[in-house]
Amino acid sequence: MFIFFFNRLILELLYLLVIKMYLFLLSFSEMGLSLPLVLILVIFGGFFLISFFITSPNMDTKGLLRVLYSKPVRRADGSVEYPEGRNN
Repeated sequence: MFIFFFNRLILELLYLLVIKMYLFLLSFSEMGLSLPLVLILVIFGGFFLISFFITSPNMDTKGLLRVLYSKPVRRADGSVEYPEGRNN
């Protein structure tokens, strides 16, 4: 009797998870997305990923803390240096 109830419970859960989830599917137009908007989202998302991978080598902890905790020194040619010591 318990095995029958357990099998019935599993079948009902599978019915709820598999069959009824298909009723929750929304099309792009129902979500308010059109093809041009999807293309714009993909282009800007790709731009974000590319820029993240380009700048990620510069985001090490030592470099960030050096920039945040030091007083920058601007040279005459316009370049900026961040001294290693904190005595400035």
